[in-house]
Amino acid sequence: MKRLIFILVFVVSCVPAMSAQEQGQPLRFEEELFVYEDHGKRDPFWRLVNANGSIISYDKDVAVTDLILGGIVTGKDGNNVAIINGAVVGIKDSVGIFVIQRITTDAVILQKGEEIFTLKLNKEE
Repeated sequence: MKRLIFILVFVVSCVPAMSAQEQGQPLRFEEELFVYEDHGKRDPFWRLVNANGSIISYDKDVAVTDLILGGIVTGKDGNNVAIINGAVVGIKDSVGIFVIQRITTDAVILQKGEEIFTLKLNKEE
């Protein structure tokens, strides 16, 4: 009989307790807004190495393929801004060695020396 009681106690202690959701009670979460403070340092989600294997310095050594157009906000009188690699930029602003020449509703026109590049906004369907 002692053996049976021991086995029963052992089995009951090994079964995990039911969560609040399994018991039919609603789950309660305290939602807190998280704001990442970069303290002037590089975003940890940006790539460290480009496709050629070279280390990227986001201050100046940016290839056009390293630029990610996150969004475009259109304003009155053509005062549009874009989000490139997480930074909000406008016309005549620099992104690395590129200067923004124009921002349309679906693209950003960049210039590097005499070369012109276009970053197009990927529209989700």
